[in-house]
Amino acid sequence: MKTLSIKNVSSAIYKTTMDKNGSDLTIALENIVLFLKRNKLLSKSKDILYNLEKIIDKENSIIRATVTSRVPLSKEAHDELVENIKKRYKAKQVEIDQIEDKSIISGIKVEIEDEVIDLSVSHQLHQLQNYLIKN
Repeated sequence: MKTLSIKNVSSAIYKTTMDKNGSDLTIALENIVLFLKRNKLLSKSKDILYNLEKIIDKENSIIRATVTSRVPLSKEAHDELVENIKKRYKAKQVEIDQIEDKSIISGIKVEIEDEVIDLSVSHQLHQLQNYLIKN
């Protein structure tokens, strides 16, 4: 018997629904819910949806980034960041979630998947402090 991992279930849901619409999609979704219920996976629905979103993003070349800054990005800064992310990750589309954090002195922190690019002044000060302590 094959183990039901969250990734396998998410992949199966994607493959089952990817070319369906209308009543075919409705039937497929009803069957998916019954399958999840029968295998006691409804409590894992958040994780399944998260993995399903990652699969869809990968298939459609979509990158999701979280940007943390003291103040919201200007339109120009936002657009420049989107273009840089598109180039770096060869993405067709970039979705940015902006978070305001008053503890950031200046600059931004960008999180994309497992990568963190911290361009904040507080991070730079911390790096300088570590450098001065070591030397």
